[in-house]
Amino acid sequence: MKLQNNFHVEWSKLNALDFVKAKDYAKKTCIIPCGCYEKHGNHLPLGTDMIIAHTLAVLAAKEEYAVVYPNHYYTQVSEVGHYPGTIAFPAKHQIEILQEICDEVYRNGFEKIILLNSHGGNGHLLNYFCQTQLDKPRDYIVYAYHVWPLSKEQLDHLDKKYDLILDLGHAGVKETSVIMAIDSSLVKMEYVVPDEGEALRRNLETTKSGLFTAINWYANFPNHIAGDPNLAFKEYGQDIIDMQTIRIAKAIKIAKENKVMPDLQKEFYARTKRS
Repeated sequence: MKLQNNFHVEWSKLNALDFVKAKDYAKKTCIIPCGCYEKHGNHLPLGTDMIIAHTLAVLAAKEEYAVVYPNHYYTQVSEVGHYPGTIAFPAKHQIEILQEICDEVYRNGFEKIILLNSHGGNGHLLNYFCQTQLDKPRDYIVYAYHVWPLSKEQLDHLDKKYDLILDLGHAGVKETSVIMAIDSSLVKMEYVVPDEGEALRRNLETTKSGLFTAINWYANFPNHIAGDPNLAFKEYGQDIIDMQTIRIAKAIKIAKENKVMPDLQKEFYARTKRS
């Protein structure tokens, strides 16, 4: 593994003495890779989201140094509870465990914590968790960062370089291509069921109305695959990884150097006069 300033980027690979130095070198910035364990079609590993989040966290931390906490999978994946291999925790535990982890990361000297998420089902959860940090004063700030969005320039580049149809996301072209680039031995394309990733549109009236329910995803994709993974290939996945790494490294740098948000958070706490 590449080292930066002689420090590993991964928390688990630092010894106790180097950990203190690495924390300071990272400007007290820690990344928590967030994913889950759930079905990704039949062809991708259960830990797809976790593998991607961890890989991107490590790659980005090598570009812009930060300490990468061990994988966090105590997250929201209730809509896949009907498939084997899913690890789904009750909602109250999702919040409680993540709060305890952040408090413990802070106790170890980190004041800026980035929740680096690669699982679509965590979008609402992690953003809401950041909002709950205003419930009482804290001496650290939590950021949520979702890895899949790319800039318009990056999307245009991909469109020009590759002639691919619209990817619906879960276990489709993008995720399959990215896992191919990370470790092709984990991809079992012979297990793909033809047309299994087509949307069933069983909740079309509901979604068109703007209503959200817990089983909106299940109504469309009960087999937990969206799109056609047969179009995936390694080079496409590597391009996405490279682009995401650049964007994440920039976000880490902003979190490390920005003093406005921590100051604003302190200002907010003072004005609400909570204890």
